[in-house]
Amino acid sequence: MTQFHFRILLALSLLVGLAAGLVDLVVPSLIPESFRSVQEAEDKTTSTSDLLLILAVAIPALVVYLVSLFGLYQFRSWAPRAAVAGTALTLLVFPLIGTQTQSGLSQSLSYLASYLWGAVLVLSCTSPWSAWFTSKVTTTVRDNDA
Repeated sequence: MTQFHFRILLALSLLVGLAAGLVDLVVPSLIPESFRSVQEAEDKTTSTSDLLLILAVAIPALVVYLVSLFGLYQFRSWAPRAAVAGTALTLLVFPLIGTQTQSGLSQSLSYLASYLWGAVLVLSCTSPWSAWFTSKVTTTVRDNDA
């Protein structure tokens, strides 16, 4: 595994995650109308205070996730810790959101994105790859791929 391959893995985790989140919006026919109507009814029961609580956790989680993506891509020393913290915050958000309707394709892509992100976390925190995040010397992708 080179730094270039790590960056590809990082980008794939992001892109597959975005695809998972968008596929049901782009192709609404993947979810039967009966499920969509039940989801809409469930969404209407969410109180303003519940929504504010969700946003209070989701917005910082999103910010930490985006910052950690940049840090991981740039091999910053703080990035693996930020990525773990962002993942922990994200795991707090989902129970607050409650039940969600998702197509099989969206669910498969979500799992794949999670596996890819897990691989990114493991690689960034274990030897020998964790050394990329502790090195004081700035290197280029070309230097590490040679």
